[in-house]
Amino acid sequence: MPRPKSFNREKVVQQAMNVFWEHGYEATSISDLTEATSLKPGSLYNTFGSKHELYLESLDFYEKHVGSSLFAVLDEPVSGLEAIRQLFSQLIESSRVDPRGCFMHNAIMERSTCDEDVEQRACMGKVQGTAAFRRALARAAEAGEITVDKNSDDVARYLVGTVYAVRTLARTTDDREELEQVVRIALSVLV
Repeated sequence: MPRPKSFNREKVVQQAMNVFWEHGYEATSISDLTEATSLKPGSLYNTFGSKHELYLESLDFYEKHVGSSLFAVLDEPVSGLEAIRQLFSQLIESSRVDPRGCFMHNAIMERSTCDEDVEQRACMGKVQGTAAFRRALARAAEAGEITVDKNSDDVARYLVGTVYAVRTLARTTDDREELEQVVRIALSVLV
């Protein structure tokens, strides 16, 4: 009879997420994961099936507990334009505080061209972010904060692209003013 599992799966996934986030998928070994989680290789494989499956579960954990909070501000009960500004302010701050960057963005850069599962998660994140921006843009247009002669779908996709650009740029500079200037120019298309 197999022994019952004596560990918290969510905690193990979170520990694995931190290893993948720090080193990336390719540079993370099973040994790194067993050290971080205190699981033996057999337990890791029996529970998660493979390093890849644990990686995907780590990405899902990140999106649920960390990543989705970025776009949540767009649905806060503030003006649409203010919500968009707050998102970018929080993005700049978090990009400067955590040198690891965004785990999902890192996964996209490392694996989306060779890993269909990561590509699907990236597309889902992009769709959710675009929808959240679209809702904030609609509120801003209704309140007369922005011009309404632009296609909101195109502008929402543009703003998601700006999120990716800021995340990438933040990996190469610690100059807050440089990041804020990028955002100011990006948001200038709204008015």
